[in-house]
Amino acid sequence: TARVWDADTGSSRPVLKHGKAKAVAAVAAAPDGRTVATYARNEKNDVTCPDNGIYLWDARTGKQLHFWPQPNLSWLDARLAFSPCGTTLAACTGGPVRV
Repeated sequence: TARVWDADTGSSRPVLKHGKAKAVAAVAAAPDGRTVATYARNEKNDVTCPDNGIYLWDARTGKQLHFWPQPNLSWLDARLAFSPCGTTLAACTGGPVRV
């Protein structure tokens, strides 16, 4: 689970829920603040969990926009980053960088 706050008001936005993948290992916000990416895994490091992966969210509503399953990747070295224009998301989860 991840939580997003409005930086101007301090109010909490909807909670981002990842199904059975409850351990969020990486978070990135797009430069325009409209989109958030998270990488989540099952807390027990169960590589068979179908909810392990990279999630793309609407930061204002908390609606899941996309999901890329990543069942067999490490969560210890997970990194996410948006490009400066916000149209590309790079992900490194212990293996090769995926763009």
